[in-house]
Amino acid sequence: MIYWIKKAAMLLGYTVFFGVLFISLASSDDPFDFGSLIMCIIKALVGGGLFWFTGYILGDIIFKGVLTDLEVEKTGMLEGGLIQRINEKNEDALPGGPDMPLFDDESSLSVQKKTKPANKIKKPHGA
Repeated sequence: MIYWIKKAAMLLGYTVFFGVLFISLASSDDPFDFGSLIMCIIKALVGGGLFWFTGYILGDIIFKGVLTDLEVEKTGMLEGGLIQRINEKNEDALPGGPDMPLFDDESSLSVQKKTKPANKIKKPHGA
């Protein structure tokens, strides 16, 4: 979900950046003047950055807030799709799920290997 939030924010930021840049260049008296070119780029960077930030916040609200709070119908889960994947990720992220296990199988094995007693008495070779 974070992947799509970042992609939506970048798309919005790039669109606004190039839109403001071309509109500023078209509306300036001399678009090839170095001073006006720098001002157009600064305006475009500020506008693109603001809209990237706004897109990131709005994407976070829409994707996480709206899609995860939808009422789940049991018949809709049979078809699959985006809502089913969101519900599966939420269930996996719960404590005790596959993404957040309450105990680690590998660490318990390593603890057992280290705590085994080494009290075996070796017999002499000649006995």
